Amino acid sequence: MAEVFISYAHADDQSLTAGARGWVTDLADRLQKSLAMKPGGAATRVWMDHRLEPNKRVDPALAERVAAASAFVAVLSPRYLESPWCRDEIEGFAARHGAAAERVFLVEMAPTARDDWPVAIRDVSTLCFWAQAFDDPAPMPLGWPSPDPAGDRPYWRALNELAHFISDRLRTPTGGAAAAPAATRRVWIAEPTDHVLDAWERLAAALRQQGIEVRPANPGAYPTAAEADWRAALNADLAEADLLLALFGPHPGRRPGWSDSPYTQLMAEAAAQVARERGIGFLCWRPPDVQLDTLPEGPHRLRVTGAVSGSGEALLAEVLARLATPAPAPQPLPATAGTESAPLNVCVQADDSDRRIGEQVRDLLFGLGVDASLAPLPQPAQAPAQWRQDYESLLRDSSGLLIVYGSSPASWVQAQVQAARKTLARLRRGTWGALLDAPPGNQPDHGVRSHGVVLLDCRAGLSGEALRGFVDSLRAGAAPA
Repeated sequence: MAEVFISYAHADDQSLTAGARGWVTDLADRLQKSLAMKPGGAATRVWMDHRLEPNKRVDPALAERVAAASAFVAVLSPRYLESPWCRDEIEGFAARHGAAAERVFLVEMAPTARDDWPVAIRDVSTLCFWAQAFDDPAPMPLGWPSPDPAGDRPYWRALNELAHFISDRLRTPTGGAAAAPAATRRVWIAEPTDHVLDAWERLAAALRQQGIEVRPANPGAYPTAAEADWRAALNADLAEADLLLALFGPHPGRRPGWSDSPYTQLMAEAAAQVARERGIGFLCWRPPDVQLDTLPEGPHRLRVTGAVSGSGEALLAEVLARLATPAPAPQPLPATAGTESAPLNVCVQADDSDRRIGEQVRDLLFGLGVDASLAPLPQPAQAPAQWRQDYESLLRDSSGLLIVYGSSPASWVQAQVQAARKTLARLRRGTWGALLDAPPGNQPDHGVRSHGVVLLDCRAGLSGEALRGFVDSLRAGAAPA
């Protein structure tokens, strides 16, 4: 029978009320029951030592039990790291089994500094069992002091993840030549507002079950008292991530005491900058119930406007697809005279009949890490000459133009290409635009053929991959003429 050894500090398992079990004892019992529902779980036993007094050394019998265990769960906390006996247990297991990460599972019930961990486990990922809201003065273990069966969703989700990982690892053969470990992929997900908290937790859990590390470990993980500490923790995670995500709700959420901007805006701005500097994707998402026309005008609405709307399942599929087939690292645009290299900025042109598709294209481009704007339509009170002047100014400041051809006349499309060529073809070498054949798909051929315009066939539906090809073409050939 496989045995899972629970290593913990006795101070973390104290009962707050007479007759109640301690937090760690509760965890061990519920882990046993959760494992029983997993493949091979009937042959797995969870064991923890209730007899060991806090000041008693690890005796030989207990040391043998540690060494013989099939898996080792360390309940990390400040008190755990202070205990020399807890360190003896985890270092003894690692010494007996070699690669600690293969059989060691770290449950963090309170924040700890990785630099304070035993050296043998510093590369092991943790499962976070604590939370701290922005307005909470101190972090609290999930399900504290005892998990509520009808609530405490983060606790039950984390427990299910732990059981899943242990079951999966125990069913993996340990003998024979070890295969080279796959590189760990990391996804950063901006800390959510209350409206998208459940979506954040579901996405993070699904990614972890795919072997993907999620940063931060849980909402509220970043220190908020001082701006320097908050930014240091944020930038450390952004620097190691392979993909950046932000989930937006209808409200911007809380603001720190040291800034007039909400956390959502600060994190999105930092992520967008890192995405440009490192050439990685930054995907922004909003649930379908967040309707743009119901949001008040302001910075939050502008940011949510660039977020892709869809189900949580579709978001997970998109994230996994991007991680499975990462795009080549893009080359930065050459700087114009006297300026620094700038991120791509694409103007999307769509006639009134294709306006909705234009919005979706703009959102997809933004999800690819490109700044995108939808060209404004002429207003009744606006002089035509003024509109043309404003539009030409917008084109001059753009890296390229994408024209949407759906229900609009082919003559309108041809006119847009001719007008844009006078501006962009003079400023950009190579690709300067794209013409996207959009749904409904029964429109006649637009008749446009140009060496500087990429033709995108999306009549069967919008394609992020098709747009990615256009973006790569701009990056490769959008130097000033």
